[in-house]
Amino acid sequence: MERPAEVSVLDEALGLPDWIPWSVGELAQIKSDDLRRQRAEPEIWELLRRLVSDSRMKNVWNELQRRKRQDYQRTQDFVHPASRKTS
Repeated sequence: MERPAEVSVLDEALGLPDWIPWSVGELAQIKSDDLRRQRAEPEIWELLRRLVSDSRMKNVWNELQRRKRQDYQRTQDFVHPASRKTS
């Protein structure tokens, strides 16, 4: 899946690889803008960069995007849906 053009501006700053899901790239853009406004510490920038560009994350993002199958067809439901943890 190809990333939208808006995400590509982060390629150099965060080192976004071609395999990054577009949704992750979009969120990285939003977070990057927030961090820039907050003048975040370099450690925070490094953490964001690693989350979106470390090659070990490729399998993580692929797994999180997997969809359930029913009758040999892919559904809209994720295998690992997002959920809110309640305490």
